[in-house]
Amino acid sequence: MTLAVWFYIVTNPSKRPTPHAQGEVSGSGFFDALFYLRDNFWLYAGVILIVCCMTAIAYSQGLLPSTFERTWGWSPQKYALINGIALLIIGPINMLIFGSLSDKMTSRGIADAPLKILYLGFFIMVPSGVIPFFMPTPELAFAMLCINTVGIGIVSAIGVTSLLAITPSQIRGQVIALYYLGISWFGSLGPIATGYLSNLVFGEENIRYAVASVPVLFAIIPLALMPMTLRLYRAQLAKIGEVKA
Repeated sequence: MTLAVWFYIVTNPSKRPTPHAQGEVSGSGFFDALFYLRDNFWLYAGVILIVCCMTAIAYSQGLLPSTFERTWGWSPQKYALINGIALLIIGPINMLIFGSLSDKMTSRGIADAPLKILYLGFFIMVPSGVIPFFMPTPELAFAMLCINTVGIGIVSAIGVTSLLAITPSQIRGQVIALYYLGISWFGSLGPIATGYLSNLVFGEENIRYAVASVPVLFAIIPLALMPMTLRLYRAQLAKIGEVKA
C-alpha cells in the first residue's frame, strides 16, 4: 500500500513519448490515467485480473499453517520454518530466471512476451494451488506448493512488465499506483472467501478444501478473458509499432 501511494505522488521524469502516447494521452495527471484505463478497460482488466487471482491465492495461503496442522499434523512452527527456507531459495531464482526470459524474448522480437509468460505463470499457479490439498502426506502437499510458489512468483514478477509495455510513459506512475492498490485490495478477498467457505460449506476441520477452492473461484474470469486479452494486447502493441499488425 505504501508503495502504491509513493507511485501516485512521484513525478514522472521527462521521457520521449511514443506515438501511442502522443495519439491517445493528452496529459500526465491522475484523471488522464483514469480516462485511459476507461478507454482500454477490457485490455487492462484481462491483464490485471490474472494478478488479482495471484494475490487472492497468495493472501489466502496465510491460512496454510492451520491447514497443515488440522490436515496432516504439522505444527505451525514446523510449517513456518520449512516454508521460509523454501521461499528464500525459490523466490530470488524465480525472479531472475523469468525476468531475464521476458527480456530475452522481447529483444528477439516477441513483443507480447510479458503476457505469454504471465499466462504461463497463471497455468502453473492455479492447478498447483488446488492439487496439494488432496495429497496423502504433508511432504507431497508441500512439494506441490513449491511449484505453486513458482507460479505465483512468475505472475508477481511479470505483472508490472506486462502493463508497462502497453502504457504510455506519461501515466505509468499513476497506472502502476492504481495497479498496486487494486491487486492489494482484491487479494484480501482470498482470505475472506476461504473463511466463508470453511465456516459455511466445508466445516472448520476441512479448511483445506476451502483453501483449494480459492484458485478455482478466482481463475474463472481471467481464464475466460484470455483469448480477448491476448488479441487486444497484440493490437495495442501494434499501435505503438512494437509488432507488425
